[in-house]
Amino acid sequence: MQILVIALKSDLHADSVIYHLNKKGVDVLRIDPTLDEDIPEKISIVSKPAIEAHYEFMGNKKIDPLNCNGIFCRFAIDSLIPSSEDPLKNFTTAESLTAFLAPLRMIESSRWINDPWIENRVDCKIFQSKIAKSIGLNIPEFIVSSNYSDLLSFYNEYKNVIIKPLSDTTLASVNNEFVTQENLLTDNFNAPYTAKFIPNENINTKNIDNTPALLQLEISKKSDIRATVIDEKVFAVEMPYKEGNSIDFRINKNDNIKEYNLPNDIKEKLIELVKILGLRFASCDLVLDHDNKIYFLESNVQGNWLWTEINENINISEAIADALIKH
Repeated sequence: MQILVIALKSDLHADSVIYHLNKKGVDVLRIDPTLDEDIPEKISIVSKPAIEAHYEFMGNKKIDPLNCNGIFCRFAIDSLIPSSEDPLKNFTTAESLTAFLAPLRMIESSRWINDPWIENRVDCKIFQSKIAKSIGLNIPEFIVSSNYSDLLSFYNEYKNVIIKPLSDTTLASVNNEFVTQENLLTDNFNAPYTAKFIPNENINTKNIDNTPALLQLEISKKSDIRATVIDEKVFAVEMPYKEGNSIDFRINKNDNIKEYNLPNDIKEKLIELVKILGLRFASCDLVLDHDNKIYFLESNVQGNWLWTEINENINISEAIADALIKH
């Protein structure tokens, strides 16, 4: 049995899954697609008698990717784009990447955690909200609009409103100036986390561009909940909200994380949601209001989980390893 892991060398979550696979005696091959030495030196794909594929790496290590038992992917494969100023090098790199990815595209989604091409399609808050609502999960009311007057109307209807980014594009502000990621040389920066929406009703709308914005009804929350779904299993933790803290729990240092017993109907709906999305793994963000009503916010298709492994009941890394072996 062999498991293929596609992740950056620095990815601690991949390290943890590999640790549990190794404990179970499973042969693991790890590939960091950003490293030239991790891309196969030689690739062979033949069509007869049946389609077969082989990778050969430095040191003469060979694998048949089509026969891997499972693939654990923590990398946005579609981000692999040649960027050389040399046209010939760009061409050869693109040819190598396309040949490398071809066998991976042939592997059925059920062997992936997660299929990166499906991830790319479903990693969208709005799409996820549509599915969540259709299966009976509660979602906060929201609007996405390029029209500032529409946003003001939404605000005037609900009053307690938050704004959040639609995409995962990196953006950072240092001393009120935006900087690129490669020039971010300080830990003292602001990023576009979820925040209160405070409109300026006197602003000249001619000074506002047409970038769409996502506004959402702010739920008066008692707790944030992170529920990690792996096939038919759900692991949940709760982070009680303290008045005065930031709305976005990622900003707060919360030492009061505890295991949370999700109602069975919510568990079943989250499992159904992840299946409909075509995934086997997702970290779902939920909020619990003061009437103990649970709202779905979004599913992180490559969400981090190590910070939630607070006791032996929440061994997500081992559950992922078992799911890869089980296929």
